[in-house]
Parts: sequence; C-alpha cells; structure tokens
Amino acid sequence: EGYKEGRPKKYTTKQLNQQMTNLQIVTGKSSDSVKNLVKGYSSLAKELGSTTSEISASANEWLRMGYNTKQVNTLITNSMMLSKLGMIETAKATEYLTSAIKGYNVSVEESSEIIDMATALDMKYAVSSGYILEAMSRTAASAKLAKVEMSDLQSMIAVAGEVTQKDASVIGESFKTAFAR
Repeated sequence: EGYKEGRPKKYTTKQLNQQMTNLQIVTGKSSDSVKNLVKGYSSLAKELGSTTSEISASANEWLRMGYNTKQVNTLITNSMMLSKLGMIETAKATEYLTSAIKGYNVSVEESSEIIDMATALDMKYAVSSGYILEAMSRTAASAKLAKVEMSDLQSMIAVAGEVTQKDASVIGESFKTAFAR
C-alpha cells in the first residue's frame, strides 16, 4: 500500500480500523481478541513481504466463507504466494484460489498444490500462474464435471494461452464452453 519515505500514508490506519471492525463482525470475537488476531496478521505480513492491511482483507474474505482461523492462515499464505508469484492483486488471488478450491473440492491442506502446479507451468510456458488461475476460475467447475483432472486443465490452459496469446478470461470461457458440450 502507500508508503512514502518509509512511512505509511494516513489512510492506512483508517483502513486497518475498518478491517478490524469487519473481522470482529465476522468472527464474533471481542475487540481485544481481534487486536491479537491482527497482531498475528502483522507478523505474517512481514514474513510474506505484504502489508497487514492486505492480510487482514484476505482473512476477512476467507473467514466469510466459513473457514476456521487455522485454515484461514493457510489460505492467506497461499493467496499471498499466488499474488506474488502470479503478479496479481491479493483480492484477485483470493478470488481465483477460491474458485479452484471450490470447483475441484480441494481441501485447505492441499490448496498449495494448486499454486505449485500453476507455478511449474509458469516456468515452462509463456503464461503466468496468475493467468492460469484466472482462466481456471472461469472453468474449474465445468472441467470437474467433465472429469478433467486439475493438472490436465492447468496444462491445457497454459498451452492454449501460450499459443493463442488470448486473455485468460477468453481461454477460460472457451474451455468452459467446450466442457459444457
């Protein structure tokens, strides 16, 4: 977020206060419990090279989906990794990862494998892991129904993306249409 000469911009405190309120509403915990939770998020942010605000926003999204605090910490880490490796915004990383997890019924513990597969393809093809997960977010559910393995789907997306140089959304929608037929 906004840093100038090593100091956070003034709006960061206001944003963090709002996020703490959101977390308190979602968790139903006291403000002291939420403050401790955010302190943990601050440590995690330093570890991941992110901001407390980004981590708190990601936590809010995952908590709203019904995951518990331990699962949320794993999912936050995975979202941040995807964000950094896939060169996409944290909110988009959370959205794409959610779609892949829900589309393929992947457990929280196995969710890092989604990113590992995409990152391996990122290194091999002229597409980013963010690109792969964006396209996958559009077609994961229909691919699963068509009995296409996740690794195969990611590979098809990577090859199609590299060859056609089309936007990830176009590739994802194309596969979604093909799987529907």
